[in-house]
Amino acid sequence: MSTRRSSRGEKGERQSKTSKVMVFIRGFKSNELVLGPVKLGVLKLEREEWEEKSVRKGLTAVDTLLEYAARIRRYPWTRDMDYVEIIVEGKGLRAMYGGRPGYKWRRMIFPSPSRLIRVGIASLGEASGKTVINESSIEWFHVPEEGEFYVFEGDCSISVEGKGLVVVETSDGRRILTDEACSAS
Repeated sequence: MSTRRSSRGEKGERQSKTSKVMVFIRGFKSNELVLGPVKLGVLKLEREEWEEKSVRKGLTAVDTLLEYAARIRRYPWTRDMDYVEIIVEGKGLRAMYGGRPGYKWRRMIFPSPSRLIRVGIASLGEASGKTVINESSIEWFHVPEEGEFYVFEGDCSISVEGKGLVVVETSDGRRILTDEACSAS
């Protein structure tokens, strides 16, 4: 007796041979942002496009990401950007690719472009013999309303001596930059 597989589910519904993924393409220009005594190299979001794409079952978000990365030239506006990021999201998976021929890699501030919310200046304290940062002692400087700024890789300098730490708060969390990462100018 032979068993034949049906392309229909239990209730007679036809199972799709494709699945949907969302593709986001974002273009950034390098910029310098001064927030209080902190000067930070940032990426300013200049353009974003997105589309829903049907892909064959068995292909993953990573396969789609590689396809878009190989054909990024079909989006002529990306040639004018300093940094381009492609994000593909599908069932339980998010894949990212970013770069630009000739992009100057700098000091890493965040592992991938993350929307900047605010920057703080913190001084170190001591509690129970350990060095700590007191949250209430952080002096915060908020990002201006106009424009969306992202931190990723860039230069950082602080014009105030003796404070020691710069706290960068983004939509994806916080990073603390030490004296080595953010030089005093």
